[in-house]
Amino acid sequence: MFLSSSKNPFLALVLTALVLLCLQPASAQGFGITAFTGYRFGGEFEDIIEGTELKLSEEQTYGIALDWQMDDGDLLEFYYSRQPSSLLASGMVTQGALFDIDVEYYHLGGKYQMKSNPGAFYLGSVGLTRFSPGIDGLGPETKFSLGLGVGIETASDKRFGFRLEGRAFGTFIDSSGGIFCGSKGCIVVSESQMLWQFEINAGITFRF
Repeated sequence: MFLSSSKNPFLALVLTALVLLCLQPASAQGFGITAFTGYRFGGEFEDIIEGTELKLSEEQTYGIALDWQMDDGDLLEFYYSRQPSSLLASGMVTQGALFDIDVEYYHLGGKYQMKSNPGAFYLGSVGLTRFSPGIDGLGPETKFSLGLGVGIETASDKRFGFRLEGRAFGTFIDSSGGIFCGSKGCIVVSESQMLWQFEINAGITFRF
């Protein structure tokens, strides 16, 4: 429902965030919002039909994280990140950029404070990866994914802070299955089972 609009990903973000706000746990003690930008790399697989190595181009990312602090000090977090990328080919027949593609992560998970190092935290999340090809005849594809990360947040006061983090995302794709399929068939047939991407983010956090 929330992921149906490829032309307006922020509409999906806002709708999902509103639902999470309505479902805020009774034990939550505070709310925070982090706006960030970063850099994402990785995302390689192979087209087994043409024998072509394919990868997503390394690009800048931007997004938002919403968190709710619980009684034990840990946080429940909704995370959204978007990367305007391109699918690059390096084969004997096909080389260069095939088409533009937006890669988005919609994740829900936990932000766990390190007791031995105040301000430091580690992350765990599950959610969806959405691929939106910028080519006629191909619609977006949504896959299940997992996320892990570590970071640090420094606070100048209780309302404002700076956050730096690194994340890894593993997206499940169909083994020996088609990817980016339309009415004329699939552009890529891959034997990979997992697509890995890595992201470094810096952002400003506001707490309420």
